[in-house]
Amino acid sequence: MINTFFHVFKEAIPREYCDLIIKQTNWDKSLVAAVNRYTEGEIDPKSRITDIVWEELLSPVGCIIQSYMVEANNIWNYDIRRIEKVQMSKYIDGGHYDWHMDSKAPINNEQRKLSIVILLNNNFEGGNLEMETNQGESVLKSTGDIVVFPSFLNHKVTPVTKGARYTAVSWAYGPTFR
Repeated sequence: MINTFFHVFKEAIPREYCDLIIKQTNWDKSLVAAVNRYTEGEIDPKSRITDIVWEELLSPVGCIIQSYMVEANNIWNYDIRRIEKVQMSKYIDGGHYDWHMDSKAPINNEQRKLSIVILLNNNFEGGNLEMETNQGESVLKSTGDIVVFPSFLNHKVTPVTKGARYTAVSWAYGPTFR
């Protein structure tokens, strides 16, 4: 689904491959996710409750992210110079991420321009990814759905009420917007 604000690739990754990505992630090395990447980062359970694991960009899921990021950028044609490591995220009972933008003030004349989220499972309740343009409706519905959107778009993950929600997330960087 393409609209002016985001691009969704429906069921782009087969369920079996998504299951394998979840299984092969070393969740024993997970960290409690912080907020505000421009400071040391704070743990703020009112804003965000998520466990994360960092994967290399050259991992299988990282290669998938790179391909879909490049394809979706044909819509916006942003000047993209690099893509960040993959953040594997696990939201369990009560896990959420309140309204936020991924793009904040530039650092070294570089900023996040595009965000990507891959939904690796859908056997949970709650955990909707909502954009400011479609509040109340989840952008990702099926296992293997991928969404790419400008990093300045406000979005949130509603609280998970049952099960565990798994995603792979990354960001494309480029020179500061003018």
